[in-house]
Order: sequence, then C-alpha cells, then structure tokens
Amino acid sequence: MASDTLVIEGIHSQGYGIVGKAVMRDREVTAAAKGLYAYICSYAGSGTIAWPGRDLICHDLNLNKDTYTKHLSALRKKDYIRVEKKTDAKGRFVGNNFIVVYHPCPKISDTDKGPCPNLPDTVFSDTNSNRSLIDHNDDIAKKLSTRKNELNAFREEIRCTTSQRKKLLRS
Repeated sequence: MASDTLVIEGIHSQGYGIVGKAVMRDREVTAAAKGLYAYICSYAGSGTIAWPGRDLICHDLNLNKDTYTKHLSALRKKDYIRVEKKTDAKGRFVGNNFIVVYHPCPKISDTDKGPCPNLPDTVFSDTNSNRSLIDHNDDIAKKLSTRKNELNAFREEIRCTTSQRKKLLRS
C-alpha cells in the first residue's frame, strides 16, 4: 500500500509556529520580548516538545544571557510562557518544561497600580476636611488589595500544573 507524505519547502521546512496577535499587540511587552516569544513559538511547530536551549536562543537572537533572562521573565510575568521544573525519580532537578500558554492569567503583584480613580471636585466639597478624602482613598486601597488577593487565590485555584492535567486525563 502506498503512503502519502507531506513535504514542506522553504522557510517552513525547519519548523514553524503560531504567534498570538494578543502578545504582539501587548504594549507592555518590549519588542525584544516579542521577538523571543515568536522564536519560542517557532519551535512549537515541530511537535509538542521542543526547546532549543538558552545558548542557542541567545546566539540566534544575538542576546546576552542577562537580556534573555530579563525578557523571558517579562513573558512569564504576563503568563505568556510558563516554566515548570522537571525532576527525576529521586527528586533531583533535571530540566524545565517551557509552556506556551494559550489562556494567560498575568500575575498581579502588590506593587502594580490600577487606574487612578477619577474624583472630581464635586465629590468632596472644599469645606470638608482632607480627612474624608484620606479615609475614602484608604477604603479604595483596602478594597483593591482585597480584590487582588481574591483574584490571585482564584487564579492559583484554577491553574493546573502539567502533571495535574496528565493525572486528570488518565482518570
């Protein structure tokens, strides 16, 4: 029986990947981080497991290791890339799994600031003391902090590691 094959020619013959437009349009991500993301995604086209290694990435993108680490960290913070530690049967570190995330949940740090509330002069009259404004701002800050904590707890609750997903799929 004859078997058919697919032959890819030209620039796609060495592999290719799909790059999410949302990442490319994210103005909080630098052009260099977007380049690193696109490079990583290009390796995903060769199957589910592919990682060129830091040294090859740095060589191909003409980055030093510190710059690579900085941009990878930015992608991790936005949850576009996740890194999971791999261990052997004795629990010793043997490498990392780098995961291109299709449904990112960016981390919210305590230092991240949300948009400033718009408080026109009519909200607090000039005859009121500044204490009312300070109390109001404190209330907003407490509510924001509570919401961030709730959101982070929810994200952790729904985030499954690769090993947890595999266990769920096997059951």
